Amino acid sequence: MTYIKLNPDNTVNQYPYSVNHLKRDNPNTSFPAAMSDEQLAEYDVYPVTEASKPTFDPITQKAEEVTPVIINNVWTQQWQVVNKFDTLEEMKSAKTQSIKRSADVERNAGFNSSALGTVHEYGSTLEDRINLIGANQSNQPTKYNAKENGKRVRKSHNAAQMQQVLADGFAAIQTINYKESSLLDAINAAATIEELDAIVW
Repeated sequence: MTYIKLNPDNTVNQYPYSVNHLKRDNPNTSFPAAMSDEQLAEYDVYPVTEASKPTFDPITQKAEEVTPVIINNVWTQQWQVVNKFDTLEEMKSAKTQSIKRSADVERNAGFNSSALGTVHEYGSTLEDRINLIGANQSNQPTKYNAKENGKRVRKSHNAAQMQQVLADGFAAIQTINYKESSLLDAINAAATIEELDAIVW
């Protein structure tokens, strides 16, 4: 439990505060092992109720705790959202790196294809993409890794099916690339912090 210590005129003396602080501030006083809120109030010490952090963009903003306030006769924790960076350009740089990381994660997360007649998931890491291109170069039937019911198995594909998997994978990557490019353009065009905050993956 976190507490707040008040001055006699009810202004804030110290926050955060604790029972250990109280004991150190009063070395000649004997305190019980456990103190009730009523006992603490005799020393102008009051419990502070926790409050959830507000919604914010973790890329460009952070939530900082500020002095609690009284809400319905209860001291309540307070937060304020502040920018992590001093300039819009610094925020743009951070947002750009965040978008690029998100795009990379999605590019490597796999894609779906119905080349086998039902939906299967295929890997899309750089190694997976190189292997997929190589498997298509032979233009021959082949066994290729695909996820079926959440498990990766080697499935027989004819040449046309492999070409369809390649096309579906290319289309999935292109969609991600287009989204990334559009968001990066929006970041570059943003003229205010509010416009930049609205850009999310």
